[in-house]
Amino acid sequence: MARKYNVTTTFSLSTEYDPEIDLRHVFTNGEEFEDNSYFGSVSLDIDGEFAFVLEADNEDEAYSLANENVSEGAEIEDDLGVTWLFSNVEHDIERITEPMTLARANEILNALADDADDPEEVKEAITFVFDTITSLESRLRETSQRVDALLAEIREAREALAAATAVADGEAPASPLADTSIGG
Repeated sequence: MARKYNVTTTFSLSTEYDPEIDLRHVFTNGEEFEDNSYFGSVSLDIDGEFAFVLEADNEDEAYSLANENVSEGAEIEDDLGVTWLFSNVEHDIERITEPMTLARANEILNALADDADDPEEVKEAITFVFDTITSLESRLRETSQRVDALLAEIREAREALAAATAVADGEAPASPLADTSIGG
């Protein structure tokens, strides 16, 4: 079963550059131009890094796939036509841990069932278990809603009982409508 991996690739690029500059292009005044310049080869080394996500069955496959993107000794041509050589290529591979859900657990167990001696029977058992769990979750939600409604009724009954007890004891009920005092 494929998993996702974060990949961070670090590398160095190097090239040799032999400038070919015709200074006659900048010479506009005077005569008898003679160019005695010599531009030797220049070595350039730069470092870089990029990151991406890929899917693979395991970390070794993730490394192999990352290495297909860029590997030691590979060459790349830049926009100016200069060829660069990759070196010091390192791939940091980190598996992305996905939160476990019923759907994901079902997928994992069905993939495992494919490798069983009787995959159809295992898949049937998995389906039964997950259907039962889903049904129980639904019943639990319904029961929780009923309990919340009953608790609200109990609160109302307590308030009504307190008011009735107050009236029976000759006290005015605790009600904002019964407050006739000034400012109340």
